Amino acid sequence: MKVVVSPYDPAWEAHFERHRAIIRSALSRLEPSIDHIGSTALKSIGAKPIIDILVGLPATVSLDGAVTPLLAGGYATFKNSTPPCLTGAFSPSWKT
Repeated sequence: MKVVVSPYDPAWEAHFERHRAIIRSALSRLEPSIDHIGSTALKSIGAKPIIDILVGLPATVSLDGAVTPLLAGGYATFKNSTPPCLTGAFSPSWKT
């Protein structure tokens, strides 16, 4: 598999902000923290053009409660996601 690294694109931050708004709306009752992580979060370096987002929930919240709202928000699960400790990795079912 060929890996494509693109020059830094300022639009990556706007893409993240759009996803953050959707995720925050979908999970609002769960009080999520939503962070832009990975190489696209670093300004002025090349990266694979994939926006990585880390969603954290309070320890008292079950991760299972996040799945249905994310699916309703337009995200879809990946089967056999890695690392295996994740309960699921999500991708938008629509294009950015």
